[in-house]
Amino acid sequence: MARLLKHADLRLMASASRVPVINGCDEKYHPSQVIADLMTMKEKKGYLEGLKLVYIGVHNNVCNSLIEACTKLGWNDPVWDEELIEEAKKLVYTKPRWMLRKQFARPTSFIQTLG
Repeated sequence: MARLLKHADLRLMASASRVPVINGCDEKYHPSQVIADLMTMKEKKGYLEGLKLVYIGVHNNVCNSLIEACTKLGWNDPVWDEELIEEAKKLVYTKPRWMLRKQFARPTSFIQTLG
């Protein structure tokens, strides 16, 4: 596992390696964070199928990895769904957190971004 500043350095390392190189984090992607988020969602909910996923935050390395992971899971455009984002914003400001947890799965950065 490699945590590097630049994605290009990770690709260079992977091209020179005879064993797989796992991206721990770089400026473009953070797949290990998203894998941990998805594992936590599955642990807490018991399933991933049919969940609504909303990411509210800056478009960063976590967001890029989330887009890729959701595409591989077959989730349809979960990151930029404006209707879900508006619904989530209303829930955040009008309902207790326990109700929000029952209605949406969200990565850890969701709470960090909204405080």
